[in-house]
Order: sequence, then C-alpha cells, then structure tokens
Amino acid sequence: MDILPPFWERCGTHYGVATSVTGANRYAIYAENSNSSGYAGYFQGDVTVTGNFANPSDKQFKKDIVPLSTALGKILKLQPRSYYFKPELAKKWGFSEDLQAGFIAQELEEIIPHLVMKESHTPRHLEDEIDKDVIDDPTEYKSVNYLGCLLSLKLFKNSKR
Repeated sequence: MDILPPFWERCGTHYGVATSVTGANRYAIYAENSNSSGYAGYFQGDVTVTGNFANPSDKQFKKDIVPLSTALGKILKLQPRSYYFKPELAKKWGFSEDLQAGFIAQELEEIIPHLVMKESHTPRHLEDEIDKDVIDDPTEYKSVNYLGCLLSLKLFKNSKR
C-alpha cells in the first residue's frame, strides 16, 4: 500500500502558502477583516479558481428587493473597451501586460455607480528596485465589480429574446 507524504511535502516549492483540510464545513484558508476600509484578502497577479466563486445571495439576507426594470437602458450605454495597463505600472502593481477587456471605472460609475468601488492600496515593491525601508503612501483608485456587470449583461441578453 502506497502512503502519500503530508500535503505540504507534496507541494514542492511552487507555493508561497499551501494548506489542506478534509471533512465537511472546514476552510483551508479563512480571513476576516472587520474594518470596512480594509481587505480580508488582496492578490496582486492572476488568480485561478477551480471550484465556484460565490457571494452570499440568499433572500434571507436581503431587503428592499426590486426588479432591475431600468437595467436595459443603462446597459445600452455601457462602453466595453480593450486596453493594456501602462507598462511602468504593470510590474509595480502586479498588473498583466497582456491585452485586457473591460470597462473604465469612471465611465461605468456614471451609468451604474454601485458597480464601482473606491479602493486604497499600496503597490508591492521589488526588493532589488527600491530601499526596503521606504513605503509609499496608499494610492486611491477605482475598481469594478465584474460579477455584477455579468448579471447586468445577462439581463440585457434575456431582454433581447
């Protein structure tokens, strides 16, 4: 009978953090930030999810539920764009240097403001490029709730039928 070594020994050196858990109702990683201006997690770079990415959506958690009857008019105003992140910022912020598709947050905010969030974060620094003791002030910027955008686009598709 083959006995596998512990999970962390099988991971090799490809992971900064590796964890495993078995059984129902357990979390391999759990993070909480009770400060509404902070993050429970922040990832600079691509993220792959092999399972589902889910947000709580149960009716028991909601109030003031109304149909999005005006969504069609707003969706027609959306201007999807292709773009590249500025090269001088891509490395500092961990942005992809590949061609991107999406929305400009400030443009989307004029049409569907609740899909745009104000953020404040300090970009990463590479040790060989700056003095380790220097920490930049946080940069304020806007980000887009793309899961909410997908719902809006789905509503548009259904209305065209």
